[in-house]
Amino acid sequence: MKRLTIGSIALVLTIGATLAAQSKDFNGTWVLDPAKSTNQGPPKFTIVMDAKTFTLKPDEASAPEVVFSLDGKETQVGNQRRTAAWRGNQLDLTVIGARGPMTITLSREGAWLVQEAPNGRDGARTKLYYKKSGS
Repeated sequence: MKRLTIGSIALVLTIGATLAAQSKDFNGTWVLDPAKSTNQGPPKFTIVMDAKTFTLKPDEASAPEVVFSLDGKETQVGNQRRTAAWRGNQLDLTVIGARGPMTITLSREGAWLVQEAPNGRDGARTKLYYKKSGS
């Protein structure tokens, strides 16, 4: 009976570790689910990330890529400064421009990529849900 209990605990810990590791994986092409989201957002984008860099590639050909350093360093791009910081399994992407800082938070809820961002001046936040393309 003890082996079953120890084996069960090991299985739960393994599954938990796997899910935790997956929750920081934002790589892929993501498509907005407008029915699940609280507002409209970009309909589709691609994220490419590794241990050092996070790159968001909008689906529109005229929109530039947005790159953040994941090593904790602030980067200057034109008149903007960009920072990225992990808060548990959430990634806070902050852009500091002429209007002040704006932070967008990305996280995973199961198969969903969730983007939370400020919505206007009243402190409300939008919550957008994206599904991986092809899933």
